[in-house]
Order: sequence, then C-alpha cells, then structure tokens
Amino acid sequence: GLVGGLLAIGGWDGHSNVGSMERYEAGSHRWVGAPGMRTPRRGLAAACHGGSVYVVGGFDGSGYLSSMEVFDAERGVWREAPPMAARRCFAGAAFAGGLLYVVGGYCEATNLACGEVFDPARQAWSPLPPMRTARRGLGLASAGGRLYAVGGWDGSKN
Repeated sequence: GLVGGLLAIGGWDGHSNVGSMERYEAGSHRWVGAPGMRTPRRGLAAACHGGSVYVVGGFDGSGYLSSMEVFDAERGVWREAPPMAARRCFAGAAFAGGLLYVVGGYCEATNLACGEVFDPARQAWSPLPPMRTARRGLGLASAGGRLYAVGGWDGSKN
C-alpha cells in the first residue's frame, strides 16, 4: 500500500510550492504518483499511522501554516483536520502510542521549542512542555515509549 513505503510529499520546485505526493517503488526503482494535497506547501512535517498520512504546518508561499491534512490511503482522498494552535514550518513529527506529536519548527523569524500532540480519536490538539532547545529542521522519532528530537538548527550552531 501507499502508507509504509517511502513518500515524497509537497515541497518547492524552484518556482512555487507543490502539493504532490509520490511513493517510491523499490522493486521497479520508480516513483509513482498519488493524489496531491489540498494546500501546496513546503517545510511541512509528516507522519504515517493506521493507513493514513498526516501532514502538518509548512509554508504556502505567503504565510506559515497551522493547518493539517490527512490522506486516507484506503479511500485515496485527502481531508482537512483540526489545525495546530501554533503556525510552524520545518517541525518534527512522529506517532507514539496512537498520538501525533509535532515539535519545534520555525515561524516569523523564530525557532520554536514548543510542541503539540494530536489525538486522532478525539480530533483534538493539546500543548506539550517545550524542548530544552528551540530548533527547526529536526527529526522526531519514537522508540521504547520515548520521543527523540534529533538534530536541527538552533539559529547559531550547526
């Protein structure tokens, strides 16, 4: 299926934001198109869970986004979902315990330390304690019941 493989979602083509989604098929060494997002964006964060792809935040060319879109791989359609409280791009996103965590990022010339957690069952966001270091461009992963924020840029150090 679409979810569980390598996906390329959104981005910048050198002239404008793109809303496309493609999946890499390792067996044939080719990229296969899939339905594109409703809002073309770059700097988005994405995570997969339960047969769906969750895309949050980013930059649409005129402003930073708090919006979220969810792709239902079984039905092949995107739908809007509740937005985050904070606008952000270049954040980290990961699922843990059935919840979507989004941390860090960048908005209005500021790196962010804040984070939010989305409960798909309740369709609601809740705030998280801030990270020790505000950063953008980080990776977020879950393992052993913990979240790991890895790398990124704090604005002064690599």
